[in-house]
Amino acid sequence: MKNNSFIKLTLINFALVGILFGCKPSTSNPADTDGSTVFSCDSTPIDKGTRQFGMDILDVPSVGNYTDNLNHLKSLGGQFQTLHLNWSDIEGAGSGVTSGAFTDPFGALAALNALAISDGIKVTLRIHPVDVPGKFVPSDLTATRFNTATMKTRARAMLDYVFTQISPTHVTHLIIGNEIDGYDPGADTNFWDDYPDFLFDLNAYLQTTHPTVKLGFVITASGATDSTKVLPSSGGRLAPDVFDDTGWAAVVDLVGITYYPLDSSFQVKANSLVSTLFQSLVSFTAKPIHIEEVGFPSSTTTLGSENLQAEFYCEVFKAWDTHASRIPSLSILRMIDKSRSDAETVASTYGLSGNENFIEYIRSLGIRTNSNQSKHGFTIIQSELQKRGF
Repeated sequence: MKNNSFIKLTLINFALVGILFGCKPSTSNPADTDGSTVFSCDSTPIDKGTRQFGMDILDVPSVGNYTDNLNHLKSLGGQFQTLHLNWSDIEGAGSGVTSGAFTDPFGALAALNALAISDGIKVTLRIHPVDVPGKFVPSDLTATRFNTATMKTRARAMLDYVFTQISPTHVTHLIIGNEIDGYDPGADTNFWDDYPDFLFDLNAYLQTTHPTVKLGFVITASGATDSTKVLPSSGGRLAPDVFDDTGWAAVVDLVGITYYPLDSSFQVKANSLVSTLFQSLVSFTAKPIHIEEVGFPSSTTTLGSENLQAEFYCEVFKAWDTHASRIPSLSILRMIDKSRSDAETVASTYGLSGNENFIEYIRSLGIRTNSNQSKHGFTIIQSELQKRGF
């Protein structure tokens, strides 16, 4: 779950301005509090080993700036941050196999490349030809199938450009496509067979041109574990059967997962289910699993709270320890709560305007408030990471 392209690029713009100039404080939202005893995590951690921890930190707080977010990430022992870009953000309209004009949106790739050099914070690069809200390719490719030479040639050239702006050595891995099990291809009924062919071609190309870059796609946790989940416009095909090691997972290096423990009403599920979910994930594929987004809302509207958020992350770290050899990285979304107005805008992007549960879910995912104050979850996460040597 993330912002639409316009909101996302606006946040990147503000964040990069913050890198260069800092930001002036503005009005703030009050902290979420539930009035109960602060949760304490009882865990027996194992050393981090080669595991990596990161966050999405491009949301800028009402009080503070991007540098504050970066410093908080460092204080947690974070090693990377996440950058989302749609393909259409990077490339304009072209013609056939001839690429359109390339651009580095707001200089984000170059800026984060420079930050990787100066601060050692790498980037998980997530480029989305498709996402839940739709297909985001250059406008002349809107009706082009993903298995065509035209689409593959253009995507190769786009990646060539991207790696002129950010060094492959500063990229933890590359994701092509976000929460694909929620994407509806509509009349493009060949999509579910075409897209793995597209990924296979890109992976083969990267192995030749940028062999250190590992490629994957992202689906939701339910897309990997819910044996009853039917993919949109697929003729009744079940998500786990399409994405497992006999399908899409076979053509990539890794599988990315987003995990928000919500029911269909956007209210939180019991934290006791976390360990079972992680077990189901590692049973789904033999490929490395990267938790690309994990988050828990603290809003009471969603039946959450700061204590429940803290407890959730305690359970996540324990489950990660259990499956450390299978899950090389985990990224929390997000550092800072959104403002109410930003959350409402995101809701409209997903066709959920006025859905109070969804709005509050989006608003309260941060482990710090919009006024840049720590929630209980931040304290627990910091403690648990320190115990593991991050």
